[in-house]
Amino acid sequence: MAGPAAGSPAAHSAADETFPRLLLAHARARPDRPAIREKDYGIWQTWTWSQVAAEVRALACGLAEQGFKRGDHLAIIGANRPRLYWALTAAQSLGGIPVPLYEDAVAQELVYVFQNAEIGYAIVENQEQVDKLLDILPGCPALKHIYYADARGLRHYGQPELLSFERLQAIGRDHDRDHPGLFAQEVDQGRAGDTAAMHYTSGTTGHAKGVVLAHRNLIAAGRSAAQMEGLTADEEVLAYLPMAWIGQNIFSYTQSYVTGFCVSCPESAETVMTDMRLLSAAEGPPRQPGRLHLGRRAADDRGGPSVDGAAGHDPARRTLHGPRAAGGGGDFRDRARSQPEGTGELPAGRAEHHGGAALRRLWLHPGERPGGDGRRRRRPRRQRGREGVLSRHFLGPAEKLSRYQILSAQKALVVLMEHYDALETRPPEQRERALLAALPDVVAHAQKNAPGFARILSGIDARDVSSRAALAELPVTRKSDLIGLQQAAPPLGGLNATPLAKLAKLFISPGPIYEPEGRSPDWWRLARALFAAGFRPGDLALNTFAYHFTPAGSMMESGALALGCTVVPGGTGQTEAQVATIASLKINGYVGTPSFLKLIAEKADELKTDIGCLGKAMVAAEYLPPALRRALGERGIRVLQCYASADLGSIAYEAAYESDAPEGMILDEQLILEIVRPGTADPVAEGEVGEVVITTLNPDYPLIRFGTGDLSAVLPGTSPCGRTNTRIRGWMGRADQRTKVKALFVDPAQVAEVVKRHREIVKARLVVDTEAGQDRMTLHCEVSGTPPGGLVKAIAESLREVTKLRGEAALRKPGELANDGKVIEDARKYE
Repeated sequence: MAGPAAGSPAAHSAADETFPRLLLAHARARPDRPAIREKDYGIWQTWTWSQVAAEVRALACGLAEQGFKRGDHLAIIGANRPRLYWALTAAQSLGGIPVPLYEDAVAQELVYVFQNAEIGYAIVENQEQVDKLLDILPGCPALKHIYYADARGLRHYGQPELLSFERLQAIGRDHDRDHPGLFAQEVDQGRAGDTAAMHYTSGTTGHAKGVVLAHRNLIAAGRSAAQMEGLTADEEVLAYLPMAWIGQNIFSYTQSYVTGFCVSCPESAETVMTDMRLLSAAEGPPRQPGRLHLGRRAADDRGGPSVDGAAGHDPARRTLHGPRAAGGGGDFRDRARSQPEGTGELPAGRAEHHGGAALRRLWLHPGERPGGDGRRRRRPRRQRGREGVLSRHFLGPAEKLSRYQILSAQKALVVLMEHYDALETRPPEQRERALLAALPDVVAHAQKNAPGFARILSGIDARDVSSRAALAELPVTRKSDLIGLQQAAPPLGGLNATPLAKLAKLFISPGPIYEPEGRSPDWWRLARALFAAGFRPGDLALNTFAYHFTPAGSMMESGALALGCTVVPGGTGQTEAQVATIASLKINGYVGTPSFLKLIAEKADELKTDIGCLGKAMVAAEYLPPALRRALGERGIRVLQCYASADLGSIAYEAAYESDAPEGMILDEQLILEIVRPGTADPVAEGEVGEVVITTLNPDYPLIRFGTGDLSAVLPGTSPCGRTNTRIRGWMGRADQRTKVKALFVDPAQVAEVVKRHREIVKARLVVDTEAGQDRMTLHCEVSGTPPGGLVKAIAESLREVTKLRGEAALRKPGELANDGKVIEDARKYE
């Protein structure tokens, strides 16, 4: 009989069952069956058992490369997320001990646990958890490695303890290739009596106590419960209780590995009921008391509640309120059947659409239900960004002024105007003359009053800077330069022409980067963008941007106040309070991110609250999916977006006209726009994609040739709305040369490090392309003189050591590489 495949663990008896062995058994027995799902950006993502096994293997090998070994403790902090479940198994595969901790624990609550268990490694969900661990680092000397699954908000974090989940797995895949038998050997060493997890008690009467549980104990408990409840591999279980609770471990981890059923992770605590409604189930009543049996398809939204409170197709009224709300009247049997079991399963990362896969029976495990409705009461948390298609319910009336609203004659005139002022409709040639005529004075003002620009523009005669060609000769100051400039000349790098004492506010963005706000009305120039979005004097505008540290809330508020709107400073979070405020005050305008507007609309559906008064929205700070714009439009909410930055204020904006989806964004009137080739100061041809570089006429903060790091392109022609300024295609990504290769970012600084290791290299350029569908990177090096033997191999080895990726090296003669400032060239083509 043939033995196990290379790199695969040997067979073991049931007496030696461990979670890693159970996972690998499922990967062999049911490789294409769904193992876990996650609702992300409004869409269910699915991983099969074979895919989960591959993810766990990569993660375990990454941890091994980082020094994690048998007996080490791994803290896991976050909501129910597939990556965090994989972390449990990865630690167990290496003989380590996972320690799930409550995501809502404050930093000081974690100190005792980390000290008590001597935790050296942690895998956490997001920035919120990273911040907690960074706070406690001084008191937890054993903690040396923090891995994060969601990188949002962490871009400028440079602590050496931090590493992304993606990079950890990429390191693991390389380590696995170099040590192909490692994973199998580690799994083979595991025994049923080994510690599988450590769960801490609540600590209500003293310090929390760590409870050590072996594989044998957990597997036996999970198997007994599954047999008693008749669970099979065909179930769907919603994981909605905290990962740190031992009950959740048994319900959504142990029983899944024992039976092979699929675990579904909701998008957030607030969307549990909605996410249950969007999962499909077979027809019939619940098999066990206390478990909720659902019957909706993910692509069918008729089960959602409408504005009058009734769901379009929910006779039992279980969809929102749970089984006790049905009162014995009706059930799910009048609904269409799901598609046959065993067909149409989704691969990882694929969206579900009409005609796609039907999901199997869904069961909601019982737990603490103080509200009596199946929803756990928790303190509010930061919401993850969510996008996707909303239900077709909750249509609101078209926007209109209240019959009781009294406006002054001046405000009434503004309401009837189509444009904010005459500047918007002036001939393009007139606008260009006015901007270039003001440019020399702006440069002279910056040289005289801003020490930073006096240095940057040293030797330049401001009187000569009166054309675009002359402007293009000036150096570009990029956003990425601000941290260094501000550290050298705090707090604003000497770029402010108005002294700090005469400014109104100072904001702090991640980095940290400091941004000023002056004292003049509408300092950020957002009133124009809000007007274009349909906001008018007398409107009630709910501003849901943050008001602390970062400037977005203040930016939008100043624009709305200048326009004559009344602002309700809602800030972030607290969706129930936001819904109640909209309904009670009859708020007709929303300002914030599109994903949070979606959350508010869904919360209104859930609460059966009429927010049909909300008729317009100005969104910014994140991508607005066309499907979300359409779905909100079907609710009666006209959504337009603007492009702004904390340094420049308003850059460009969409304008309301007959088209549902405006083509491009209109440039603000107080800016001079250039599109330059990334990594250079050279303007590109009109229509070509490049980096957005802005010169602003702001006397307080006169940024001259400020590189935003954003990509865009100029669109031909003018807007159908009558505004004549330049249009751009909006935000099209980042222009910095940092490039992702095989899930890892490669930075120009890493290329510089390779060059420093080899004195023969005069100049280098990393070219990333594809070969046979796989990313490939080649470092092209200009070398002076006759290169020594073995240099190519040595450079390739250095490239791998620095970037943690395999790459090739190629030697070039001096002068062969393009003189365009590029260090990294992404030559991949996406058909």
